[in-house]
Amino acid sequence: VLEHVSAESPVVTLQSNLTRRYGAPAQITPVVRVVGVRTFEWRRNGVPLLPNSRYQVASNGTLTIDSFRHSDVGDFSIAVANECGITTSGATALSGYFACPGDINFDGFVDDADFVAFAGAYDALFAPPANEFADLNSDWFVDDADFQTFALRYNDLLCP
Repeated sequence: VLEHVSAESPVVTLQSNLTRRYGAPAQITPVVRVVGVRTFEWRRNGVPLLPNSRYQVASNGTLTIDSFRHSDVGDFSIAVANECGITTSGATALSGYFACPGDINFDGFVDDADFVAFAGAYDALFAPPANEFADLNSDWFVDDADFQTFALRYNDLLCP
Protein backbone atom coordinates (compact mmCIF):
# COMPACT_ATOMS: atom_id res chain seq x y z
CA VAL A 1 0.00 0.00 0.00
CA LEU A 2 1.40 3.32 -1.01
CA GLU A 3 0.33 6.46 0.73
CA HIS A 4 0.90 9.78 -0.96
CA VAL A 5 1.47 12.71 1.36
CA SER A 6 1.85 16.09 -0.26
CA ALA A 7 4.44 18.24 1.39
CA GLU A 8 3.64 21.86 2.07
CA SER A 9 4.91 24.72 4.18
CA PRO A 10 3.82 24.70 7.82
CA VAL A 11 0.77 26.61 9.04
CA VAL A 12 0.93 27.97 12.58
CA THR A 13 -1.29 30.16 14.78
CA LEU A 14 -1.19 31.31 18.39
CA GLN A 15 -3.95 32.24 20.79
CA SER A 16 -3.99 36.00 21.21
CA ASN A 17 -3.20 38.07 24.31
CA LEU A 18 -2.44 35.64 27.13
CA THR A 19 -2.19 36.44 30.83
CA ARG A 20 -0.32 34.16 33.23
CA ARG A 21 0.33 34.21 36.99
CA TYR A 22 3.77 35.33 38.15
CA GLY A 23 5.73 32.61 39.90
CA ALA A 24 3.91 29.76 38.17
CA PRO A 25 4.85 27.96 34.96
CA ALA A 26 3.47 29.68 31.87
CA GLN A 27 2.68 27.82 28.67
CA ILE A 28 2.00 28.94 25.13
CA THR A 29 0.77 26.19 22.81
CA PRO A 30 0.78 26.82 19.07
CA VAL A 31 -1.71 25.26 16.67
CA VAL A 32 0.56 23.74 14.03
CA ARG A 33 -0.33 22.00 10.79
CA VAL A 34 2.76 20.52 9.20
CA VAL A 35 3.79 17.34 7.43
CA GLY A 36 7.13 15.70 8.06
CA VAL A 37 10.03 16.65 10.28
CA ARG A 38 9.68 20.07 11.84
CA THR A 39 11.67 22.43 14.00
CA PHE A 40 10.47 25.20 16.27
CA GLU A 41 12.06 28.52 17.20
CA TRP A 42 10.32 30.73 19.76
CA ARG A 43 10.88 34.48 19.73
CA ARG A 44 10.19 37.18 22.31
CA ASN A 45 9.80 40.71 20.95
CA GLY A 46 11.21 39.41 17.65
CA VAL A 47 14.42 38.04 19.18
CA PRO A 48 15.03 34.25 19.26
CA LEU A 49 14.87 32.82 22.78
CA LEU A 50 18.21 31.45 23.88
CA PRO A 51 18.12 27.99 25.41
CA ASN A 52 18.18 28.03 29.20
CA SER A 53 16.81 26.07 32.12
CA ARG A 54 13.64 28.20 32.38
CA TYR A 55 12.47 27.89 28.75
CA GLN A 56 11.51 24.44 27.49
CA VAL A 57 10.00 23.54 24.10
CA ALA A 58 7.99 20.31 23.81
CA SER A 59 7.87 18.13 20.70
CA ASN A 60 4.50 19.72 19.76
CA GLY A 61 6.03 23.21 19.96
CA THR A 62 4.55 24.18 23.34
CA LEU A 63 6.76 26.70 25.14
CA THR A 64 6.90 26.36 28.93
CA ILE A 65 8.42 29.14 30.98
CA ASP A 66 9.36 27.96 34.47
CA SER A 67 8.52 30.44 37.25
CA PHE A 68 7.04 33.12 34.98
CA ARG A 69 8.37 36.61 35.81
CA HIS A 70 7.77 40.23 34.92
CA SER A 71 10.93 40.11 32.79
CA ASP A 72 9.31 37.37 30.65
CA VAL A 73 6.44 39.64 29.57
CA GLY A 74 6.43 40.48 25.87
CA ASP A 75 5.21 39.60 22.40
CA PHE A 76 5.87 35.94 21.57
CA SER A 77 5.91 34.30 18.14
CA ILE A 78 7.08 30.96 16.82
CA ALA A 79 8.82 30.00 13.59
CA VAL A 80 8.03 26.49 12.36
CA ALA A 81 10.19 24.94 9.65
CA ASN A 82 10.02 21.78 7.57
CA GLU A 83 11.60 20.69 4.29
CA CYS A 84 9.22 22.97 2.35
CA GLY A 85 9.86 26.21 4.20
CA ILE A 86 9.52 28.32 7.30
CA THR A 87 6.37 29.96 8.63
CA THR A 88 6.32 32.45 11.47
CA SER A 89 3.17 33.01 13.50
CA GLY A 90 1.77 36.39 14.35
CA ALA A 91 2.78 37.61 17.80
CA THR A 92 0.74 37.07 20.93
CA ALA A 93 1.12 39.40 23.91
CA LEU A 94 1.99 37.58 27.13
CA SER A 95 1.37 39.52 30.33
CA GLY A 96 1.30 38.57 33.99
CA TYR A 97 -0.44 39.16 37.30
CA PHE A 98 0.25 38.52 40.97
CA ALA A 99 -2.14 35.98 42.50
CA CYS A 100 -1.34 37.37 45.93
CA PRO A 101 0.73 40.57 45.93
CA GLY A 102 3.20 40.43 48.80
CA ASP A 103 3.63 36.65 48.73
CA ILE A 104 7.12 37.04 47.32
CA ASN A 105 8.16 33.42 47.87
CA PHE A 106 4.79 32.04 46.60
CA ASP A 107 4.09 29.84 49.64
CA GLY A 108 0.49 31.07 50.11
CA PHE A 109 1.27 33.36 53.05
CA VAL A 110 2.47 36.95 53.39
CA ASP A 111 4.77 36.55 56.37
CA ASP A 112 8.18 37.38 57.81
CA ALA A 113 10.02 35.44 55.08
CA ASP A 114 8.35 37.68 52.48
CA PHE A 115 9.18 40.77 54.56
CA VAL A 116 12.88 39.84 54.61
CA ALA A 117 12.85 39.33 50.82
CA PHE A 118 10.95 42.57 50.28
CA ALA A 119 13.26 44.56 52.57
CA GLY A 120 16.33 43.34 50.68
CA ALA A 121 14.79 44.37 47.37
CA TYR A 122 13.56 47.68 48.81
CA ASP A 123 17.10 48.58 49.84
CA ALA A 124 18.30 47.91 46.28
CA LEU A 125 15.45 50.09 44.86
CA PHE A 126 15.89 48.93 41.24
CA ALA A 127 14.20 45.61 40.46
CA PRO A 128 16.60 43.39 38.52
CA PRO A 129 15.35 39.84 37.79
CA ALA A 130 16.47 38.58 41.20
CA ASN A 131 14.22 41.15 42.95
CA GLU A 132 11.40 41.56 40.47
CA PHE A 133 8.78 39.70 42.54
CA ALA A 134 9.04 42.54 45.08
CA ASP A 135 8.13 45.01 42.31
CA LEU A 136 4.40 44.65 43.00
CA ASN A 137 3.25 47.35 40.57
CA SER A 138 5.60 46.24 37.73
CA ASP A 139 7.31 49.62 37.24
CA TRP A 140 10.86 48.12 37.62
CA PHE A 141 11.42 49.87 40.95
CA VAL A 142 10.88 48.52 44.47
CA ASP A 143 9.70 51.68 46.20
CA ASP A 144 7.07 53.19 48.52
CA ALA A 145 4.22 52.31 46.13
CA ASP A 146 5.22 48.64 46.38
CA PHE A 147 5.60 48.93 50.15
CA GLN A 148 2.00 50.19 50.48
CA THR A 149 0.72 47.14 48.60
CA PHE A 150 2.97 44.83 50.60
CA ALA A 151 1.96 46.34 53.96
CA LEU A 152 -1.76 45.82 53.24
CA ARG A 153 -1.19 42.14 52.45
CA TYR A 154 1.23 41.67 55.32
CA ASN A 155 -1.50 42.72 57.76
CA ASP A 156 -3.87 40.11 56.23
CA LEU A 157 -1.22 37.35 56.46
CA LEU A 158 -3.15 34.77 54.40
CA CYS A 159 -3.55 35.01 50.66
CA PRO A 160 -7.16 34.99 49.50
